[in-house]
Formats: sequence, C-alpha cells, structure tokens
Amino acid sequence: MNKFTVHIADKTGHAVAQMTQQEVVERLSGATNTWLYVNDTSVSVDDFASMELEQDSLIRLVPQIVGGSENEQTLKVKIPSLAGHATVLMSKQELVEKATQESSKSWPFVNGQMLSLQQLVEKDLTEDDDIILNPQMVGGILNY
Repeated sequence: MNKFTVHIADKTGHAVAQMTQQEVVERLSGATNTWLYVNDTSVSVDDFASMELEQDSLIRLVPQIVGGSENEQTLKVKIPSLAGHATVLMSKQELVEKATQESSKSWPFVNGQMLSLQQLVEKDLTEDDDIILNPQMVGGILNY
C-alpha cells in the first residue's frame, strides 16, 4: 500500500506523518472534531476512502474550528530545533510567557530583528509578522 505524507495540525503546531489511505480513514473514524483536506479541498472521510490519490497529494488533518476569541489575535510563531522547526499558533500573551520562561535559552525575533522581552511586550504584533523564538547560539553552537 502507498504511504502518503499527512500534515496533522493541533493546538501546539503540526506534525508530519507517513500514512496509508486506510490509516487516515481509521484515524478519522468516529472523530467529529477533525476536518480532512486533500489538495486544499475539504472532503468527507467516506469520499476520501474511495479517492484515487496521487503520490504528491497534499493531505491535511485540521482540528475543527468553531468561533474564536474576537479579542485575542493568533500569531504564527516559528520555534527552530535541531530537527527543523515547528510553527505554533499562540496569542501574544502566550508568546510573551514562553519567551519569559525560556529567556535564558531563547531569543525572540520579529521580522528579522531581535527584541528584548520588554520590546516584545511593547511591540504591536500582527498575524503578518515573521515571529521566531530562536534558541540562543554561542559561538555557532545551539544552546538547548
């Protein structure tokens, strides 16, 4: 059976897994809180089970979104690691809290500019900003 690259989103970011079509169907069986997209088109699990997929089909499992906070903006934050990077959705408050907790290990960057924690708190961030919570590097060596 062919294995496909499946992007699985959750509240902490996303993961990538290699799964067969049947494994995706089994994972979604009875799950009412997950949306399935193939090549950016929403499909039902039943339709997916009988689809003829191309090897390069883009398959995404996304948590169902209902409403949202009108007062709290969601920001995309990249967090690099030795394995690559994760993109995590978080509020500004969550970003500041994470940067504060990891201040001895991480440097916040917004649009390519390193910010102090105070500058991060004062900065008006938008969803279009390129935000990275980068591990410190000392002499070219990552400090994890």
